[in-house]
Amino acid sequence: MLDKLLNFLKGLIGVGKEKLAQDNDPVKKAEQQIQVLKSDYLESLKYLAEVKAMYVRQKREYEQQIALAANYEQRAKLLLQKASQGEISSTQADTLALNELTKKEQTLKKANADLSKIDYQKGIVKKLEEGTQKLKDQIGEWERELKSLQARAKISEATQKMHQRLSSFGDSNTNSLLDEMRLKVDEQEALTDAYASLNSSPKSKLDEEVDKILGNELNEKAVNSLSQLKGEVKMESLPPKNENIDGQILADFEKLKKSLRTDNP
Repeated sequence: MLDKLLNFLKGLIGVGKEKLAQDNDPVKKAEQQIQVLKSDYLESLKYLAEVKAMYVRQKREYEQQIALAANYEQRAKLLLQKASQGEISSTQADTLALNELTKKEQTLKKANADLSKIDYQKGIVKKLEEGTQKLKDQIGEWERELKSLQARAKISEATQKMHQRLSSFGDSNTNSLLDEMRLKVDEQEALTDAYASLNSSPKSKLDEEVDKILGNELNEKAVNSLSQLKGEVKMESLPPKNENIDGQILADFEKLKKSLRTDNP
């Protein structure tokens, strides 16, 4: 039975490696195989516990037999001591002591026979422990490799999608998209300038009416000022009643009046 368990444990590791080598998808197949190996690992721990319990039980029985053999020998010594002290006869002491020593030898014989089995079981337990630990380490190594493969798969998938998207946008498509975006930006800027000009230049109807009223008042004042100025000019344009004025002076005066009429029709 122990040999079968050991062979089973050895076969788990070899079969697991062979299955992983044949898998085409290292991520999915490895994940499935690791789950199977974990189940096998738990099963091997169960076998190991059973074999180890058997080993511990037989070892305990061996130790009890050794202790019992020592007790038989001690009983034989006590009987001989009683004979030497005169408590019992030498013949009786020899008979009883010989019986105790006979039990001792029978117990040691049985213990020595069990000892060979115990040593064999000890070797089996050691091999099972080593094999189980090896399987545990192998599972841990495959789990780390699985995580690495999963990370690489995600990176590869993301990179592939990125390249596919980049390849779907050629130079002409990219330029057309940029031109379209540039046109929209120009339209938005023109619309912004239009709103800015509307906010800065227009006047309300109330402002226009006030300007109109003030403008009429200013025009009336200008007309009155012009009329008054013309009146003043006409009064100044009358020739002085002085017969002694030189003819050249009169000519210059008329010329000045003529220029005034031209400036103020």
